[in-house]
Amino acid sequence: KILYVEAMADYVIIHLEDGKHIIHSTMKGIDKKLNQNNFLRVHRSYIVNMNKIDTVENNGILLKDKHVPIGASYKSEFMNQLRIL
Repeated sequence: KILYVEAMADYVIIHLEDGKHIIHSTMKGIDKKLNQNNFLRVHRSYIVNMNKIDTVENNGILLKDKHVPIGASYKSEFMNQLRIL
């Protein structure tokens, strides 16, 4: 199961519950391929699995031990999606 996706130059790191995979892609490309019901871009460098969020803080999300920031331009959409869940 995918926890979150992180941007790294011309690559993305797909973080899984039991490891990670590095692939050559853009965040935009990965965002289009992921199921939009479960995944949401919350920062220019992060896409999160909404079902795997442990805690939401003021400007961040906790997924297991990882703190993921919420970008200002993504915050409104993120909060709307939380209300739907």
